[in-house]
Order: sequence, then structure tokens, then C-alpha cells
Amino acid sequence: KAVLRLSEQLDLLTKRDYTDVPVQRFGPFEAPVYRVDNVYRMRVVIKCRLNKRSRAMFADLHIAFTSGSPSGQKPVLSIDFNPSSL
Repeated sequence: KAVLRLSEQLDLLTKRDYTDVPVQRFGPFEAPVYRVDNVYRMRVVIKCRLNKRSRAMFADLHIAFTSGSPSGQKPVLSIDFNPSSL
């Protein structure tokens, strides 16, 4: 449910506030290590030009995603710019 909420938040941001930031999204799909201590991990790869606007978009995405969790549990979102491996 959390990764679907992330996708919805990203769609909302790119269609409303960040129309000038073109993005390509791949996923969501399971992380290489899918479950650790009964915590499930998913991965979404977002391809875009890294500049001031895209960094602001990711900051807003992080705030929007981690602030209002409907289930009471706070999902964890980590953002890795220019990852060394996928």
C-alpha cells in the first residue's frame, strides 16, 4: 500500500507543482532483499535530470510520503541520487 501511495504522490507532484521536471519511473518492484525482520522492501527507480527543481521535488515527495500515513505505521523512504548499483 505504501509504494502505491508513493506513486500517487509522485504523479500528483509532477502533474501539479513540478510540470517542468520530466521523469521516467520504473517499478515498483521487489528489492533484492525483499524482507528483513518481517519488514517488506520495495524499489522504485526514477530517472530525471538532477538539478535544483528535481531535488526540491524529491524533498517535497519525502515530506508528503512520510508525514501522513493512514495506517498509523510510518513507512520509511530513502532516496539515493546516482546509485552505484540497481
